[in-house]
Amino acid sequence: MSRTLLVMALLFTLFTGNALASSTVPDWNISGIPDAGFPHFEDSVKVTFARSGSNWKLTANERSGTHRFQLSPAEAYKVTNVDFSLEALFDRNLRFTGGELEIEGKITGLGVNTKTTLWEANLTDFGVDYNPFDGSPIALGFETDDHAGWATLFDSGMPESVYLFTPSLWTLVLNVAAGNGTSASINATALTTVPVPAAVWLLGSGLMALLGGRRRNTVSAAPA
Repeated sequence: MSRTLLVMALLFTLFTGNALASSTVPDWNISGIPDAGFPHFEDSVKVTFARSGSNWKLTANERSGTHRFQLSPAEAYKVTNVDFSLEALFDRNLRFTGGELEIEGKITGLGVNTKTTLWEANLTDFGVDYNPFDGSPIALGFETDDHAGWATLFDSGMPESVYLFTPSLWTLVLNVAAGNGTSASINATALTTVPVPAAVWLLGSGLMALLGGRRRNTVSAAPA
């Protein structure tokens, strides 16, 4: 195999990740909450809504699962040793008062070979998207700020978002708030949009530069 073909094979391997299925991001429109997009972490979580004193607490957790880091619609990487933890606080009138998010794990396909904090942030705003007429899933959206972790290597400083969605999620919240028990749990999907880590782009651009250098050498060696 020529050097050019070898580099092209490496590029193909890098940018097809771990051959995970591509992800479709639902089209939410929550005022004040940034849109979901790519790249993002996608996790199956257990959501619990419960009384906390006279107030309310919503938690979303998953440990030891295998989740996905979706770099683009066609590029996905497996996340292992996952520890996803979200906690959102509300007052007695269900007004959002704050919260925090942390995602830990390994992404060996991108060189994160030991469990580390991939993304952590404060939750600074909250909103609900529920339109029973357009067929979209019910979503609880949070704006994130004060970011830290692996994904901040290319942090633009702009707010990002995390969404919890499932067809029956808001029903869970309303049932508990209406007094039908003090707590309830349900399975949902968490989709957390993050910046593109600089290391990911540097790896790709390095391989592209190698391929470009090979092409330039070939052109310069051609007979006049």
